[in-house]
Amino acid sequence: MARRFRMGQPSKADLEFIGRPLCAGDYGIIADSAADPANCPICKRASQTDEVGDPERRFAVNVVRYTMNREFTKPISPFACQIIVWPFTDKTYNTLTDIKEESGNLKGRDLLLKCTNEPYQNYDIQAGSTNLWQSSDAIKETVVATYQGNRVADLERACGRKAETRWMMKDLDTIAERWRIARGEKSVTDNVGSSAGLDDGLADLLGSRPAAHNEQRPVDMGDLLGGGSDSTDAIASATAKGQVLDIDSVLESLK
Repeated sequence: MARRFRMGQPSKADLEFIGRPLCAGDYGIIADSAADPANCPICKRASQTDEVGDPERRFAVNVVRYTMNREFTKPISPFACQIIVWPFTDKTYNTLTDIKEESGNLKGRDLLLKCTNEPYQNYDIQAGSTNLWQSSDAIKETVVATYQGNRVADLERACGRKAETRWMMKDLDTIAERWRIARGEKSVTDNVGSSAGLDDGLADLLGSRPAAHNEQRPVDMGDLLGGGSDSTDAIASATAKGQVLDIDSVLESLK
């Protein structure tokens, strides 16, 4: 994230999204220390300045969303549903954990989400008193078929993008430059020119441009839904570091 002035309103500023790369750090170190400055340039910069946010865990899961009427009071008729990827952070994870402790396992459980602040995508989560997908054999069949045919296998991309260290450094330089502008400081490129522009020019002359790629090691997440480690698949993930859940065990509950 970086600071950006609103057009025509120099006294006001907005946060500008720069990027959400996957952490380059070691998961074991991050699990113990919440960051890995020795191996991840973003973790390192976050330990040096508040211009860059601290690492945060992110999760992603396939969920079945019922198609509702215009008033969002009941499902449409005839029944229809879709599969969406639901990404969330520790705040929502902790809420789901509390619901699990109060209401039992969340496998195959209907959840009700009520929006409380649309611009900031804030919402309350409650466990449903009944599960709509169990209300009839026809609806159950539709839900199972929709899930099997449309679930997203690669959930990691919902948490962040893979990037080489050099591209992380470029994002960090962009953030630093935006903050200099926000504070009214002179840009480091005002007199010496832009090194990024020089790199781009050389790439054009040589007829080549680098490609970004990175690898993340698999991570075992846990049993948020109450099914134990055998009922979930987990992989490494997001903004600085997050975890990804794929609830394959839902299918077993729906059958």
